[in-house]
Formats: sequence, structure tokens, C-alpha cells
Amino acid sequence: MKKFFVGVMALALLASVWFMGKSFAFGTGGFGPGSGHGYGYAMDQAHNGQGFNYEQRENFTLDKLKAKLSLTDDQVTQIKSLLDNKYSQAKVLRTKLWNLNNDYRNLVANKADMSTLESKIKEINSTRVEMLNLNTDYRIKILEVLTPDQRVLMSMR
Repeated sequence: MKKFFVGVMALALLASVWFMGKSFAFGTGGFGPGSGHGYGYAMDQAHNGQGFNYEQRENFTLDKLKAKLSLTDDQVTQIKSLLDNKYSQAKVLRTKLWNLNNDYRNLVANKADMSTLESKIKEINSTRVEMLNLNTDYRIKILEVLTPDQRVLMSMR
């Protein structure tokens, strides 16, 4: 038992040293703010816990797309409209999902029967599918706005 405990402690020490090395020693290659993703100051602020509000997130997304794809002003307007629609629908679905997850946690805490839990799980998964469908629909509509050359650029990472 003592050997097992010593082995577990050694493994935990190695893991903590590795994580510390990843987060501190490599600066822009590690975790957290300035992690080298190339998104600039706005994204670093999101990583600093300040987060994006809707307008900042939308502008950030549009700026990235405009720079990558050389969008026209008309395309930017169309995509902005699609983003507005997506964000408003996603907000409703996120709130619904948040409430469903809270309900599920309360059911588990109160030791609800399995059929009630399974019903809540199905409802949660159904809402997740709605979110996926919303995102897929948004992506398809974005592609419809783009030229064939822009679609090729869009598919590249």
C-alpha cells in the first residue's frame, strides 16, 4: 500500500510540474492570456476573464471573416444580419439549456427516479441538437453569401 501511495504522489508531482511548465515556461505557447493563437488584444481580454459582449463578439467574428475572405460591404451586411439572427436564437437556446441542466442537477440531488432523469436527459440532448442545427444552418447560409473562391478560403484553416 505504501509503494502504491508513493507512486501516486510521484505521478501527481510530475503532472503538476508538467502543467506549471506548460503555463509559465513557454509564455505564448502555454495556457491563458496571450497564448499565441493570433487573435490579438480582443481575444486576450476574453481570456483575461473580461469576456466579450454580443457586439464585441460579432465585430470580432466579422473582422476575422472580412480579413480572411476580403468580403464586400454588401457581404458584411448580409453576414451581420445572419449573425444577429443566430445570436438571438442561440441566446434563447443557451438559457433553455442552462435551465434544463439546473433542473437535472436538482433532480439528481433529490434522488429522482431514473425515468424522470432519462426524460430530462432527452430534453437536454434535444436542445443540444437544436443548437447544432442552428450552427449548421448559419454556416450553410454564410456559404450562400460567399463567392466560390471565398468558399475555398473559408474551408481552409
